[in-house]
Amino acid sequence: MTAQATEGEGRQPTHTHPPQVHSHDHYHVSHHHRGGPLAEWEHRTAWHTHEHNHASLTHSHDFSQEEETREHAREAHDHDHTAPATPLGTTAATTGLPGARDVPPADAMPPSSRVP
Repeated sequence: MTAQATEGEGRQPTHTHPPQVHSHDHYHVSHHHRGGPLAEWEHRTAWHTHEHNHASLTHSHDFSQEEETREHAREAHDHDHTAPATPLGTTAATTGLPGARDVPPADAMPPSSRVP
């Protein structure tokens, strides 16, 4: 694993999140080129639900760690869809961590997961 560090700190000190596996409806964002040599890029958003992993992450930021946890489902996710839930050979059952669907409020979830 590559060592991670921050250059400077935000209002929250540098901290490390351990690897985890959980399941919730989450976003993916892609960049779509509109065509032509001077065309701009647009964001395209999609969402789905499945068990997925997050590798260990060391970072700093200006928002609270409580907000970071609460807003997790609103962030675009990046993970391996060939084996999305296998960091270091673990599964959600072996991490001992709660599933993310226990954390975010309903309005933080993509539209497909909201109950009318």
